[in-house]
Amino acid sequence: MNEPRRTFDERLKAISGTLGVLIGLLALVPQFSKHISEAVDAVIKLPQVVWYLVPVLLLLVGLFVLRDGLTRSSRLLRPEALLLKADNPEHLKGREEDIDRLSALCDEYQQVNLVGESGAGKSALIQAGLCPRLKAEQRLFPIYLNVWGQDWEAGPRTALVLALWEALSNADRQTLGLTELPKPEHLVSLLEQVKAKLGRTALLIFDQFDDYQTRHRAQFLAGRRRTWLPANRLITANVFWRDMKEAIDNQTVHCLFATRADTADGVESIHLTAPRCIVWTV
Repeated sequence: MNEPRRTFDERLKAISGTLGVLIGLLALVPQFSKHISEAVDAVIKLPQVVWYLVPVLLLLVGLFVLRDGLTRSSRLLRPEALLLKADNPEHLKGREEDIDRLSALCDEYQQVNLVGESGAGKSALIQAGLCPRLKAEQRLFPIYLNVWGQDWEAGPRTALVLALWEALSNADRQTLGLTELPKPEHLVSLLEQVKAKLGRTALLIFDQFDDYQTRHRAQFLAGRRRTWLPANRLITANVFWRDMKEAIDNQTVHCLFATRADTADGVESIHLTAPRCIVWTV
């Protein structure tokens, strides 16, 4: 690797130190020192001892500044190398067994709940581990959603259509006859076409589900008892989740829900089918 260039601050210190050393050395020369002392004494009177100390101090300060300027300070040349990204497979190490397990569960069960502490790496496991694995295996078709929108019914539908559109390759879109972003009301039929025409079952990955429930807490924790809205009442009150329930019943999709451990009780509201729960730890 090429040695990095010196910074402006380092160069300035080196120049200042060099000048300080030169002036200090000159000040030690008797003839030069005599001319300086005479010039200064014409303005102010200084004790003779000062003329012995000043050159030494100038020399010492100059040497110190010069040394500091020539010494390379530690610098991070590639700060981006320390930025961990949840969707970068290279940043997910030592989790092959967890990826294998989660992939197998999502393939076998129609609903899987991934529960873990905040910051445990659930999103990284999904984005950098599970999704690349499923794309390579060409079995399930992963559709990743972590932005839910504002509305508790239209929000996830619109976001899921966009996530589906982004997950499709150009070849997939041609196979499905899509030339532009589909309308949200066509979501169910699109999921059916993914299975019929692409030959793969869509895996709907609902990440940050706790954010969605927190935003719409009044709908999920209704009534005086403040208990979680059961799944049968959720699909009655919300058309989007009713469609998801029908898609599961029709074997059109599989679902993966990721939520924090401290809000795991909320998954009671989305027991759309008999779920399998996996607890993710660091």
